[in-house]
Amino acid sequence: MAKESTPFATRYETIIKLLEVAQAHYKKFIKLIRRKKKIGE
Repeated sequence: MAKESTPFATRYETIIKLLEVAQAHYKKFIKLIRRKKKIGE
């Protein structure tokens, strides 16, 4: 059980970190789009 649970935990932590990084990039991307729209108007 212990051997199987550790890789799952590390994999889960990696997924969470990737989601956090992706969310940060997504927010920056939205800000850039909003700036471009304001300049376009």
